Amino acid sequence: MLIVREYRFEDLLIMPPRDSELDVAKAELETPEIFANRASGPAHTICLPCAKQTPVLCAGIIIFQPGVGEAWVRGSLHMQHLGISLARTVKRWFDAAMLDRGLHRVQVTVRCTDKVAYRFAQFIGFGREGIMRQLSADKADFYMMARIN
Repeated sequence: MLIVREYRFEDLLIMPPRDSELDVAKAELETPEIFANRASGPAHTICLPCAKQTPVLCAGIIIFQPGVGEAWVRGSLHMQHLGISLARTVKRWFDAAMLDRGLHRVQVTVRCTDKVAYRFAQFIGFGREGIMRQLSADKADFYMMARIN
């Protein structure tokens, strides 16, 4: 059974990022205000059920206007071995967080080339709304995805 607990700043620092998130992880270390934004809304960490409680995934919602938030998710190399149980745990957390905070919309951006992240977002209830062209520093395209209650 996976352990779900409140997100802590150091969780992202000790999680080995997925290959597709190496650039994002590096930018986060160089931009401390990103960490401050992540701690502003509801956020959680999912850990392996071992003595060390190794973080596998961190996720949260930054609420930027009443009823609307921006989701963020960072996964580790260890998440690929947990499959559907991890996705179900994340989905239940988003369901509860949206209900608890009275959110009718939560959106997330997913790099168009990251097929694993796209399928994960779909599984946890996000639907694709469109493409945001050249959204990142490297001018990559991203899907805008949202969960609507």
